[in-house]
Amino acid sequence: IEDETKNLLMEVLTKGNAWAAKAPVLVVVCGQPMDDYNRSDDPITYYQFDCGLATMSLLLGAVDEGLMAHPMAGYHADGVKKILAIPIEYHVMCVVALGYEGFPEQLDYDTRDKDRAPRTRKEIDDIISIDKFQF
Repeated sequence: IEDETKNLLMEVLTKGNAWAAKAPVLVVVCGQPMDDYNRSDDPITYYQFDCGLATMSLLLGAVDEGLMAHPMAGYHADGVKKILAIPIEYHVMCVVALGYEGFPEQLDYDTRDKDRAPRTRKEIDDIISIDKFQF
């Protein structure tokens, strides 16, 4: 991505993603409903699922190569589409910052504190069921 384009993209990312300016690469993942597989028994938007799989593959591949990859939902889709001339029928699914891990001191205080905070996850019993659906 050219510096001028990257600077424009930084203007349409939310404030909490300002750290992404330090990433050498920004990947914009897009999909369009026209590429969807349609089920007759349960209308599912598979193009979104496919974009998720592609993004996961990018993240895993980056880590395998010793890189950091961070998907972001904090962006203004219309701005991203305008800057990159993405056709109207496409949806911007996420923006991924890709590069080498930086130093925490380079982050603003809010982001640094958020990154240091303990992560909480759902208990395994809340997301896995056996034999029948339960919640």
